[in-house]
Amino acid sequence: EHPAFAGRLVSSDRMWDFVGNDSVPQEVYVDSNSKGYGHGTSVAGIVAQVAPNVKIMPLRVLGPDGAGDTDAVIAAINWAVDHGANVINLSLGTKYLATLDSEIDWATWKGVLMVSSAGNTGDTKVTFPASSSAYQDDWGDLTIGVGSTNLNDVKSSFSTYGDVEMTAIGENVVTPAPGNRVAKWSGTSMAAPMVAGGFALALSERWYPRESLLSLGKTMSSTADNIDKLNAKNLKGRLGAGRLNLERFLQTALYLPK
Repeated sequence: EHPAFAGRLVSSDRMWDFVGNDSVPQEVYVDSNSKGYGHGTSVAGIVAQVAPNVKIMPLRVLGPDGAGDTDAVIAAINWAVDHGANVINLSLGTKYLATLDSEIDWATWKGVLMVSSAGNTGDTKVTFPASSSAYQDDWGDLTIGVGSTNLNDVKSSFSTYGDVEMTAIGENVVTPAPGNRVAKWSGTSMAAPMVAGGFALALSERWYPRESLLSLGKTMSSTADNIDKLNAKNLKGRLGAGRLNLERFLQTALYLPK
């Protein structure tokens, strides 16, 4: 019921809470261990700000502590595809799982763009499914792994790096919070919806056939700003194509073949 989402959500029959097993994917606060409280609201709020004309489909897969079951993630991806999602944002990470990998392959085969956060360990241990993005062929350009930078295009100290396709701003992002408030969040979880929102913005401006979605994924990477010179030498070539340039991406994407 946050005012930032007024008129912005899909109908109630297209939402689901895979943790509470009901049709109200609501934030839940239990106690001081509820580290994930507000995370979903924040992520959805970033997409809402980047792409103001899109509908958001809330699907809850993580509990108040920020943990969840991979089966719920798989079920949510399946639900999203079956209920008409065009872009799926996964601000979460785990170890490699073949069942989840297969589900993502199926979703991209169906023409859904997938965006994943790289993780917040500050090393090169990119979490799955972001870590899979650079290794998939054919439909791999529909999956984007995202790291985080600050406003100066410097890699965030917490951001995992290496096997990512690009970065986006993920520090001190002001976004909706539970209780009709706003809050600042930092993490690759905030960088991923910047990219997911960028895809959604392009899709809200024009229709793309399935074949052009491959070009859309490539365009997102090719229009990014290379920030290697602004970062430590050991990071050269390990920040993907660079930092999201939303304006350049949109200008290019609107002229892709119909």
